[in-house]
Amino acid sequence: MKYAKGTLLTLKGWKENYKVVGKWHDACVLASEDPRDTEIVMYTESEIEEEIAAGRIAII
Repeated sequence: MKYAKGTLLTLKGWKENYKVVGKWHDACVLASEDPRDTEIVMYTESEIEEEIAAGRIAII
């Protein structure tokens, strides 16, 4: 599945919402919606699918 820029995801382990803000090679770049959090997270589309299947990520 392709994840468009702006797609919102919840990372359940961190209990935070992240937004797809771009791509880096084959990975989606996710940024926290919390303005105090300046870190990013990168997942490939297949990793996102695996995390969704395992219940660790949800699409909002």
